[in-house]
Amino acid sequence: QNSMDVLLPLVKFQFSSDVRSTSAQSLSAVFEAGCCNNDFAMCSHYLPKLVLEIAQQVQKEHEMDALYALADALSEIMFSTYSRRDDNGLELMQHFSVATAKAFASLCLKSALIPCLERRSKVTTILASPQNLSGEDEKETYLAHL
Repeated sequence: QNSMDVLLPLVKFQFSSDVRSTSAQSLSAVFEAGCCNNDFAMCSHYLPKLVLEIAQQVQKEHEMDALYALADALSEIMFSTYSRRDDNGLELMQHFSVATAKAFASLCLKSALIPCLERRSKVTTILASPQNLSGEDEKETYLAHL
């Protein structure tokens, strides 16, 4: 529990993407260890906090390596929770409310969907104006990005 309290604020550490990514990865490992040791009280307490804090940082993250590490940590935490639904999963999921799930899904969709649509819009604009392209090779490169 002390590890969680120390690592959780570091997910939003503004001065180093390495600290953010390492803390998120460590949190997912500590969460998994808690699940393996049947410390479902600790895991249920931290599940909503972990998911929302990391998802909020995913939305703000600009460093790609840190973004991948944060997303991987979220994936690991959700997998740890889901894979124990037959054991004491109800105890874990009782603390993952509908409001938390909705906020989590919203943050994830905004993090992934909006940048994707913006990128596709830029590529489509470039492809719509052939004078912007130097040739067929460049056109093929842009088409591959769609």
